[in-house]
Amino acid sequence: RLKWTTVVGWAIAVFMFVSVVALVLSAGNSPVLATNEFLDAWQKRDAPKAAALTWLPPTSPPAERQWEEIFSRRAEGPKVTHNREPIMASIQGDTALVKMLVYIHDRQPPAEREIQFFLRRVDGRWRVDVTRLVRDPFKELPL
Repeated sequence: RLKWTTVVGWAIAVFMFVSVVALVLSAGNSPVLATNEFLDAWQKRDAPKAAALTWLPPTSPPAERQWEEIFSRRAEGPKVTHNREPIMASIQGDTALVKMLVYIHDRQPPAEREIQFFLRRVDGRWRVDVTRLVRDPFKELPL
């Protein structure tokens, strides 16, 4: 006969295994990863990548064209870096909130800002809702 502690122990082990597998499988498409990739694209002025990670209302002009215009007008701007680990991240259905610590290198020492990134899951991929971003340091984001 199995003791109840053995059964509970196995149940916990199975639950932990399933949780780890789910985390690993979803790691390639998480709100935190999408936010990091968005910030990397912004810094590199990579319009196709930024557009792929951008959510805009359906009535808006194509995001890639808007990003190309923004990056061409803004040949040089303050360097924006960020901590790769979020301050906070939460998911609720097809929306998520990620708070990141962002550094704006337009002065010494760099300005440190805590910025909230709201994301939407579209066709299984997380995209940054640029309509809800704080405008500083992203003053020229498409609307």
